[in-house]
Amino acid sequence: MSKGIKAALLSALIFPGVGQIKLKRYKRGIILISLVCFALITIVWMATQTAYRIMNQELKSGVIDIRRIFEVSHNYAHGGVDNAYYYACFLTIVGCWIYGIIDALFYSGE
Repeated sequence: MSKGIKAALLSALIFPGVGQIKLKRYKRGIILISLVCFALITIVWMATQTAYRIMNQELKSGVIDIRRIFEVSHNYAHGGVDNAYYYACFLTIVGCWIYGIIDALFYSGE
């Protein structure tokens, strides 16, 4: 199996950018890993903040109703400014993943 195929599998199955590190293309690998990590951290942060807002709303009413929490979280998920950031982060992750695979697969050993 060639270096490029092994690196592409690493980028596809382990984490985007790992294949570039394997190919000693450190700058590209670190950039891909950094972008994906930043996007993942942003998604987790936004989800935590949304959950915190929902729980604060529910705690103000004095009663925690699971159906109401589901309804409010569903409304947050299907509208609002945060969705654009979620989608941008998601597309960043997918784009880096695809780029990492293609870049490693077609590595010519410069």
